[in-house]
Amino acid sequence: MKNIKIQMADFYAKQKRFKYLQSISLHRDINEDGFLEYTAHIVLFDYPSCQENKKFEIIFSGVRNFKMGKIDGLFALFVNIIDISGDQLENISYKVTEEENDMFSFYCKSFSFSGMGTEELMCQRDRGSGLSQNPPILHHA
Repeated sequence: MKNIKIQMADFYAKQKRFKYLQSISLHRDINEDGFLEYTAHIVLFDYPSCQENKKFEIIFSGVRNFKMGKIDGLFALFVNIIDISGDQLENISYKVTEEENDMFSFYCKSFSFSGMGTEELMCQRDRGSGLSQNPPILHHA
């Protein structure tokens, strides 16, 4: 449990620098069993340096119950990720909400994050599902 808290603290420390939404996307795919799988991809940047190549990328896998509010304007965001794995919901480990402007909320099975154009962000957590295929991205499952 202590390790999870350290890793989440690392995520929040990195996210603090990148507060503004550059892009958000939801990808739907059909797995080999014929079930739909959703992945959310969020990229944040540090205003006013949006022209630089420094970004914070967060990828959420196994997304469920995706809700999006208004995304108009340039507002500072706070992405809150709560570990709800103890609730024993099938294929759901996290509740994700944007707290400042209620821009989005959803549940997911796992997430990964990385700095694009920044120093590599180093931490990992594996609950048996393996690490991300992309080495610089940190996997939280």
